[in-house]
Amino acid sequence: ITNIGESHIEYLGSRDGILREKSDVFKNIGAEGRAIVNGDDDKLCTLRGKVNNLTTYGFGVENDIRAEDVMDKGLEGSEFTAVYGDKSLRLTVPAPGRHMIMNAMCAMAVGLALGMSQEKIAAGVAAYVPAAGRMDIIKGRSITLLSDAYNASPTSMKGSIDIACKAEGRSVLILGDMLELGDNAPEYHYQVGQHAAAAGADLLISIGELSREINRGAAEGGVETIHFANREELSKKLDYIILEGDTVLVKASHSMGLDNIAEYLK
Repeated sequence: ITNIGESHIEYLGSRDGILREKSDVFKNIGAEGRAIVNGDDDKLCTLRGKVNNLTTYGFGVENDIRAEDVMDKGLEGSEFTAVYGDKSLRLTVPAPGRHMIMNAMCAMAVGLALGMSQEKIAAGVAAYVPAAGRMDIIKGRSITLLSDAYNASPTSMKGSIDIACKAEGRSVLILGDMLELGDNAPEYHYQVGQHAAAAGADLLISIGELSREINRGAAEGGVETIHFANREELSKKLDYIILEGDTVLVKASHSMGLDNIAEYLK
């Protein structure tokens, strides 16, 4: 389990409800099975001592696999040393973001549980290619596009914003509604806007009714904002908004259809 976020909170009531539902699967682990979780997650870390054969990973020193000596290479990804027991392994992750370091450690934990060698684990991580629509980085002649419109939650939205705002050029965020967030959905969207401002976004373009709250949070933090009711309205103005040298992030829940915007920019 990689994290306990806010996705599906509309149906499960709270992050504690999501934790109970996700971790229920561990009841069926046999004597030779293994549970692997993000030990830095404030909910998943509570499983220590409650789940048999548990492996944790993360940046914290209490984890079974932990990341040290991180070298951030921007949009090119990162390098880090994964330390476990009295051993260590240097890994190259060809995708940006702290969360991708976490994912690499999770994959390493799975590999070790299955008896893979260090060499095969390192080669597998280095060969990573994102699935379509999941932080696909396209460097064009005039702009850099971060196409991440497959899905969105508050946690993943903030992570993608951090990546876009660290890149070169003007950071333009095209963000749509995040769905299945329940009664607190407006507040979650507002917090994403606040995060965009803190991360240093230059321009935030929102699409959809809930995303008006993203705009409000960003605007209060001094970010230039534009809102469109739907993607069709944005499409009419896109050529006049995006400038040469921009880094453009496109992200929303999949049903918002922002993958069409990403394809147009591509």
